[in-house]
Amino acid sequence: MANGAGKNWVRVATLVIGFRQEFGTWPTELLLPPWLILNLKKTLSPEEFGRIASRLQLTPQEPGMVACDRGGHKHTYSIDDATTEETESAINWLGGRPDWSHSGDPADKQANQASDATSEPAPGADPSAHQG
Repeated sequence: MANGAGKNWVRVATLVIGFRQEFGTWPTELLLPPWLILNLKKTLSPEEFGRIASRLQLTPQEPGMVACDRGGHKHTYSIDDATTEETESAINWLGGRPDWSHSGDPADKQANQASDATSEPAPGADPSAHQG
Protein backbone atom coordinates (compact mmCIF):
# COMPACT_ATOMS: atom_id res chain seq x y z
CA MET A 1 0.00 0.00 0.00
CA ALA A 2 1.29 3.41 -0.90
CA ASN A 3 1.98 5.98 1.77
CA GLY A 4 1.39 9.70 1.58
CA ALA A 5 -1.32 11.41 -0.43
CA GLY A 6 -1.32 8.66 -3.06
CA LYS A 7 -2.64 5.98 -0.72
CA ASN A 8 -6.28 6.83 -1.46
CA TRP A 9 -5.73 6.75 -5.22
CA VAL A 10 -4.24 3.27 -4.73
CA ARG A 11 -7.34 2.28 -2.77
CA VAL A 12 -9.56 3.48 -5.62
CA ALA A 13 -7.47 1.58 -8.18
CA THR A 14 -7.65 -1.53 -5.97
CA LEU A 15 -11.44 -1.21 -5.74
CA VAL A 16 -11.68 -0.94 -9.54
CA ILE A 17 -9.43 -4.01 -9.93
CA GLY A 18 -11.59 -6.03 -7.54
CA PHE A 19 -14.75 -5.15 -9.45
CA ARG A 20 -13.17 -6.12 -12.77
CA GLN A 21 -11.86 -9.40 -11.36
CA GLU A 22 -15.27 -10.31 -9.98
CA PHE A 23 -17.47 -9.26 -12.91
CA GLY A 24 -15.15 -9.01 -15.94
CA THR A 25 -16.18 -5.42 -16.72
CA TRP A 26 -15.27 -1.97 -15.48
CA PRO A 27 -17.47 -0.27 -12.90
CA THR A 28 -19.44 2.85 -13.77
CA GLU A 29 -19.79 4.28 -10.26
CA LEU A 30 -17.82 4.38 -7.03
CA LEU A 31 -19.57 4.91 -3.70
CA LEU A 32 -16.89 6.51 -1.53
CA PRO A 33 -16.73 8.34 1.79
CA PRO A 34 -16.99 12.10 1.14
CA TRP A 35 -13.56 12.71 2.75
CA LEU A 36 -11.96 10.31 0.25
CA ILE A 37 -13.46 12.12 -2.75
CA LEU A 38 -12.21 15.43 -1.31
CA ASN A 39 -8.78 13.88 -0.74
CA LEU A 40 -8.59 12.80 -4.38
CA LYS A 41 -9.57 16.30 -5.53
CA LYS A 42 -6.88 17.78 -3.29
CA THR A 43 -4.04 15.39 -4.12
CA LEU A 44 -4.60 14.80 -7.82
CA SER A 45 -4.11 17.46 -10.43
CA PRO A 46 -7.35 18.75 -12.00
CA GLU A 47 -6.52 16.76 -15.16
CA GLU A 48 -5.89 13.54 -13.20
CA PHE A 49 -9.09 13.90 -11.18
CA GLY A 50 -10.97 14.74 -14.39
CA ARG A 51 -9.80 11.52 -16.05
CA ILE A 52 -11.20 9.46 -13.17
CA ALA A 53 -14.43 11.47 -13.02
CA SER A 54 -14.92 11.06 -16.77
CA ARG A 55 -14.96 7.27 -16.36
CA LEU A 56 -16.67 6.89 -13.01
CA GLN A 57 -19.49 8.62 -11.21
CA LEU A 58 -18.11 9.42 -7.75
CA THR A 59 -20.93 9.29 -5.23
CA PRO A 60 -20.46 10.24 -1.57
CA GLN A 61 -21.50 7.44 0.79
CA GLU A 62 -20.55 6.45 4.33
CA PRO A 63 -19.21 3.97 5.31
CA GLY A 64 -17.06 1.83 3.04
CA MET A 65 -15.99 1.82 -0.57
CA VAL A 66 -18.15 0.12 -3.20
CA ALA A 67 -17.79 -0.16 -6.96
CA CYS A 68 -20.93 -0.80 -8.99
CA ASP A 69 -22.34 -0.71 -12.49
CA ARG A 70 -25.66 -0.03 -14.16
CA GLY A 71 -26.44 -3.76 -14.13
CA GLY A 72 -26.64 -3.82 -10.35
CA HIS A 73 -23.30 -5.55 -9.73
CA LYS A 74 -21.56 -4.40 -6.54
CA HIS A 75 -18.10 -5.04 -5.18
CA THR A 76 -16.89 -3.91 -1.76
CA TYR A 77 -13.26 -2.84 -1.34
CA SER A 78 -10.77 -5.37 -0.03
CA ILE A 79 -7.00 -4.96 0.25
CA ASP A 80 -6.78 -8.45 -1.27
CA ASP A 81 -8.23 -7.22 -4.59
CA ALA A 82 -4.91 -6.01 -6.00
CA THR A 83 -2.97 -8.31 -8.27
CA THR A 84 0.02 -7.29 -10.34
CA GLU A 85 -1.57 -8.57 -13.54
CA GLU A 86 -4.73 -6.51 -13.17
CA THR A 87 -3.08 -3.48 -11.57
CA GLU A 88 -1.56 -2.13 -14.78
CA SER A 89 -4.81 -2.49 -16.72
CA ALA A 90 -6.71 -0.57 -14.01
CA ILE A 91 -4.02 2.12 -13.84
CA ASN A 92 -4.21 2.57 -17.60
CA TRP A 93 -8.02 2.56 -17.55
CA LEU A 94 -8.00 5.25 -14.83
CA GLY A 95 -5.77 7.44 -17.03
CA GLY A 96 -2.29 6.40 -15.95
CA ARG A 97 -0.21 6.88 -12.83
CA PRO A 98 -0.67 10.26 -11.18
CA ASP A 99 2.28 12.62 -10.93
CA TRP A 100 2.78 12.86 -7.18
CA SER A 101 5.58 15.40 -7.46
CA HIS A 102 3.10 18.24 -6.85
CA SER A 103 1.62 16.73 -3.66
CA GLY A 104 4.29 18.06 -1.32
CA ASP A 105 4.43 14.75 0.56
CA PRO A 106 7.95 13.22 0.55
CA ALA A 107 6.50 9.68 0.41
CA ASP A 108 4.64 10.57 -2.78
CA LYS A 109 7.70 12.14 -4.41
CA GLN A 110 9.72 9.03 -3.59
CA ALA A 111 7.01 6.76 -5.04
CA ASN A 112 6.84 8.91 -8.18
CA GLN A 113 10.61 8.65 -8.69
CA ALA A 114 10.51 4.87 -8.20
CA SER A 115 7.68 4.58 -10.72
CA ASP A 116 9.61 6.68 -13.24
CA ALA A 117 12.72 4.54 -12.80
CA THR A 118 10.88 1.27 -13.46
CA SER A 119 8.37 2.31 -16.11
CA GLU A 120 8.78 1.89 -19.82
CA PRO A 121 7.93 4.61 -22.31
CA ALA A 122 4.40 4.56 -23.63
CA PRO A 123 3.87 2.94 -27.05
CA GLY A 124 4.71 5.49 -29.72
CA ALA A 125 6.61 7.70 -27.25
CA ASP A 126 10.11 8.91 -27.99
CA PRO A 127 12.33 6.43 -26.06
CA SER A 128 15.14 8.99 -25.89
CA ALA A 129 12.83 11.22 -23.83
CA HIS A 130 12.35 8.48 -21.23
CA GLN A 131 14.68 8.66 -18.30
CA GLY A 132 14.94 5.50 -16.31
